[in-house]
Amino acid sequence: MIKKIIQLILVATTCVMFEAFIAHTVVTTGFEITLTQENIYERLEGFKLVGHVIETFFADEFECGLRCLTTEGCLSCNIFSDGKCQLSNLTWQSSPNNLKGTVSSTYYGKDIRGWFSSRPAISCKHIVDAEDSKGKGEYWIDPENDGNPLKVLCDISDDGCKCLMIMTMNLR
Repeated sequence: MIKKIIQLILVATTCVMFEAFIAHTVVTTGFEITLTQENIYERLEGFKLVGHVIETFFADEFECGLRCLTTEGCLSCNIFSDGKCQLSNLTWQSSPNNLKGTVSSTYYGKDIRGWFSSRPAISCKHIVDAEDSKGKGEYWIDPENDGNPLKVLCDISDDGCKCLMIMTMNLR
């Protein structure tokens, strides 16, 4: 069955989804993807993320991006000039030392909020709204937006989300 299922909102020229995604018709086999503002990937031409590769295969830019969107745990991908695609379970923000300059590849990655202290969300609701939730668990938030993130337990369910602060004390 053929459906036009991809909708794309471009926010800025530096944050683009794969150009091939714009107004593209996709043949589906029982799954459907709707791209929203939260699905827009950051594009870094001349860079690749090394390590943390979960899958490698040959594909065009569109197929590589679509595979990342439909592969559980995929947060970024490298696309090489020879057609090689690498899917990764990390982003450059979560592993900045693994981002390397290269002339033969382009890095695409989603800016995940709340998973790491270096990229906190504003609240548990912000994590859900940005579609960055991995379910009930520990996340980092910075409700005051003052650069002092807190580790919290977000209880994310169909009923909404609740937040519980996790306190750490050093007793001497």
